[in-house]
Amino acid sequence: MWKMMEIIMWIIALAIIAYIDVRTRRVYLGILIIPTLYSLVLSAFGVEGFFIRVVTCIVILVMFRLVSLVSKGGMGAGDAYVLAALSTSLGFMSAVEVILLSFSGAALYGALRLVGTRARRNISFPFVPFIFFSYLGVVICKLIVIEEAALQLRPL
Repeated sequence: MWKMMEIIMWIIALAIIAYIDVRTRRVYLGILIIPTLYSLVLSAFGVEGFFIRVVTCIVILVMFRLVSLVSKGGMGAGDAYVLAALSTSLGFMSAVEVILLSFSGAALYGALRLVGTRARRNISFPFVPFIFFSYLGVVICKLIVIEEAALQLRPL
């Protein structure tokens, strides 16, 4: 029940941030405070390690802030903060899955946009919607796998 509440919080927060990112090309980080704190508290009292999630959050933040600085605006700092905050909920492996899916989706969208509109090479577009849909995909797949495993363990 607590984990489901966490997932719903993150879905709502990411949907709002994605909408704002699409409309204004800005990422409002204030929305991340409550779900991030909830995820950290839940992991501190849960089965999965609090320390691993905090380290994952810091590593992702440092890595993508560096990408943000090197790319000179190709990836915004807000995107790095969203990925880092989201990793407090996901843990290391799921965070990597979300990151890979997000970048794959963005690369596909960018390629289709370049081919379809004959746009120039340095086009930009909001990245948080890709994070949002990747999170949905990873969470839904994990919930399906957990439900399937529970069905197989149930006695006949």
